[in-house]
This record gives sequence, C-alpha cells and structure tokens, in this order.
Amino acid sequence: MSSMMIKVIAGSSTKKLDEKINESNVNTWIDTDYTSFNLRIGPNYISNKLKASANRPIMRLAAIDYVSCSNRIDNIGSKVILPDEWTNINTHHSFIPPVFIVNLQVPSQFPTSLFTEINDGPGWSLVYYFVMTNDTADSLIDLTTTSPGIRLFASYCQSAPENSESKQWKGRFKTITRCDNIDEFGLPSFITSYNGKPVLIRNTGTLIRGDNNKYIEMDINIHKFSTVPKKGLQMLISQFERMDITMGFCIESQCDDEMPETLIGCGTMRRPQFTIASDWSHLSNQIVTK
Repeated sequence: MSSMMIKVIAGSSTKKLDEKINESNVNTWIDTDYTSFNLRIGPNYISNKLKASANRPIMRLAAIDYVSCSNRIDNIGSKVILPDEWTNINTHHSFIPPVFIVNLQVPSQFPTSLFTEINDGPGWSLVYYFVMTNDTADSLIDLTTTSPGIRLFASYCQSAPENSESKQWKGRFKTITRCDNIDEFGLPSFITSYNGKPVLIRNTGTLIRGDNNKYIEMDINIHKFSTVPKKGLQMLISQFERMDITMGFCIESQCDDEMPETLIGCGTMRRPQFTIASDWSHLSNQIVTK
C-alpha cells in the first residue's frame, strides 16, 4: 500500500452562481458586465482624461478560489491543477499563456502601530483564474493587426515577468475594485470615495511565469499595503459577508497606440464569508492511499 499527495483542481473552493441570486448565496461568484468599467481612451489621454465603457475583455473568468491560510500562498498556480481545457488553448506565441491568475493575499491581522510592518501572516487568498477566449486567440495570430489593448497585453506577457522592475513595466498592472451595494453600509466618505477607483500595483505585486508558460500569475501582497489603505480594509472586513465585490484587471495604457485600455478580465465575488472559507491546509494536503 502506498500513498501520494494530490493537488486540488483550481476553483474547487468556490461555486459559480448560475441560478437566481438570493441572500443565501454566500461565497459564490458571478460573471460581471464588463461595460460597467470605464477605461482610458485616446487620443491624447494625458490631456483629455477621457474614459469610456470597456470593450470585451481579453480573457473570460473561468473560476475563483477563496481560501483561508496561516501564511501567504505564493504562486498558487503551481499548487493547483489547471484543467487541460484551459491550458491547451493555442495562443500562437510561446510567450503568451492561455491562463492568467490574479492572487489577492488578504491579511486578517493588522499592525497596531504606524511603525510596524507586516508582510505575511494569516489571512485569505482570493484567486481569479482567467482563460484566453477563442476570439482573442484568433486575433493573436497576427500581432500587427490585432487591437492595441491585446497587443499591449502580448508585450506585457513577453517581457514583464522577467523584467517586472523595469521602468517600462513596473506599476502598470491595474486593479479596479468596487462594492456594488456600498450604499447599504453607511460608510464614511474617505472610504466610499475610493469605490471603483483604479489602483496601480507597484511594490506589492510579484509577477510569475508558470512552468511551460501555462500561466502567468500576479500575486498582490495586501499585507504590504501602506497603513491608510490597510486601515480602510480593517474597517470593511466585518462587512464583507454582506458585500458584492466586483474586480477588473488590466495593463495601464499610456499612449495613443495602446488605447483603448482593455480588461484582462473581471468578475464578482458575492458575500465572501471569511469564517466559512475553505481551509487551504486541508485542501492542499489531501492524501490518496492506493
């Protein structure tokens, strides 16, 4: 008799909600209307500051994981099984992966002093798994004729994982987070004013290229965020179980030939209840005996 450790399938911890939404649908996720995001458009955005409803994203949201953990989970893509139907998509370029993962590492403990820095500890990982759409894969056949947003994404995939500290790529990964039902909570304006505002990930992001370029992963270490945003997060955590939290991700477009800005993908996590999140130590240590 022998035993072996097995990995869990990506997205095993959280269910996609297809049926009618109701108050009991906690720790579930739904697709998001991508046109609800306003992104940069040209010409001359720096002067005109114009934005418009987003076009179709580069990738579709295939799954979400939402797990509790005693320490940060780095490079979660290497610790789960990515289904073949995700990874077998032909992107027509060896440097463009079929899967893009965003791993948000959320703390459950916060500094008691402004001068205390915490970079790791207990908390949760909220993980978005995006998979290349067929339309995007087809458009990648010829990078000279594809859309500016997809061409920017291709350049980012080609160069950023190995050159994430370069001036060209550092701080260009953008997250847009909003609570869709924020008016229900009576929160102070210093919090609600940031609802839906884009945030560039600079020193708290780690970009990883997976084995055989099956995926690229952005780990966002919220443990390392500065004091003010973490204070806001600390105030919000007790309300999360009643919130519908929508997120979108993109590479920041900076010049006309990169416009319009284009989402990598987006999705909504419904009513994330931390107390019943799946325990990563249990999911990741399953043993099968033969």
